[in-house]
Amino acid sequence: MKLDLWERMFGVFALLLFTKPLIPIAVQHGAISVDTGLLQGRWATQQNNLVIQVVFAVTYVIAFLLIGRRGFFAWITKDRLLLPLLILALVSIFWSEDPAITFTRAISLLGTVIVGIYLADRYSFRELIKLLAWSLGLAVLLSVFAVIVRPSYAIMSDLHEGAWRGIYVHKNVLGRFASLGVISFLMVATSFPRYRHIGWGGFLLSGLVGLKSASLTAVLVLVILLFLVPVFLAMRRHPVLVPGLAVGLLAVVSMGVWLTDSSSDLLKDLGRDSTLTGRVDLWESAAMVIQKSPWIGHGYGTARVGEGDDASTYLARFSQWNAPDAHNGFLDLTLDLGVVGLALFIAGFVAAFGRAIAYLRENRGVEALWPLVFFGFILLANMMETVLLKNNNLDWVLYVATVLSLAKSRNPASAETENSISR
Repeated sequence: MKLDLWERMFGVFALLLFTKPLIPIAVQHGAISVDTGLLQGRWATQQNNLVIQVVFAVTYVIAFLLIGRRGFFAWITKDRLLLPLLILALVSIFWSEDPAITFTRAISLLGTVIVGIYLADRYSFRELIKLLAWSLGLAVLLSVFAVIVRPSYAIMSDLHEGAWRGIYVHKNVLGRFASLGVISFLMVATSFPRYRHIGWGGFLLSGLVGLKSASLTAVLVLVILLFLVPVFLAMRRHPVLVPGLAVGLLAVVSMGVWLTDSSSDLLKDLGRDSTLTGRVDLWESAAMVIQKSPWIGHGYGTARVGEGDDASTYLARFSQWNAPDAHNGFLDLTLDLGVVGLALFIAGFVAAFGRAIAYLRENRGVEALWPLVFFGFILLANMMETVLLKNNNLDWVLYVATVLSLAKSRNPASAETENSISR
């Protein structure tokens, strides 16, 4: 067995690990009520488990050793806006409402970034897509297995009765990863003739599991992304579509705001209440909490603590919902790091999006679509969920890997060969 095969196996394992497929452990430690599917006590029980902490820590160390100290500092300085955002999260311990939590989560955020750097350093986008497909395919298969063997774990009850959550804490998590699996397997099926049948099989299975999760957010995100794929491809030949696409995205967002404000009947037809399952009330509460410390926030990770006199407790008090976060990535980022943190992310995202457009125009192959498709996924997913700047989170690992790969690709045509593991 070649060394690079072992390393690829590590890559698949790391990607799967950062989806946090650990329901049985969380249930054993009281984090989840099997009867209701609602979280009890501290949302962070999984992260507080010593075994899980050790597994993540070992993964950080292996990734760091593979890229080396020089490699780490060379990569972390390639994006001028990602590094300040990370530094802001680390130094927020000085004004955090819970310094211990901020310190712990900021350190694990640094480890998460290290794994993202490792992926950018060792794999081209083409290889990254394949690794992601294998890891998400394994997650989907394990979720189906869990539904068959332990339905009391894998199928939710009460509020979301009948919805699959598989090996994850909630149906929306399974739905999000299944949607990302659909995208990655579609790219595998159309880019790797050797794996065409596996790609289409994974595409169909991921789509089925996504539907069984009953996550409307995941389905809408997937439909929009699949619609945008041919639009992105057309951008290679028709640059005028760039402003048109921006206008289209603004129209979609505006339509969403309109639906939230004035179309409760349509939402009910879709099986949703007029507050989007309580999210609107939660967002209003988050806005009130943000006003308490608008510029630098309450400290990294404190909006997801759930105990004591902190931002999360304020959210529960105002919204009457003991939610783990604000269910909106932009609001949660502002809660944690204020307007300064939000501005740093938006500026970095816009810059990376521009590089992704240039990369698509200068490179052929389906894999050149990955940066734009993934950025679209991040943008849409964060309208209803929180995946921005989260420690031990697959979405943030992939974001870091994608942004840094694009930052290195000042000459996009040569980036693939520079970052790729020889096949």
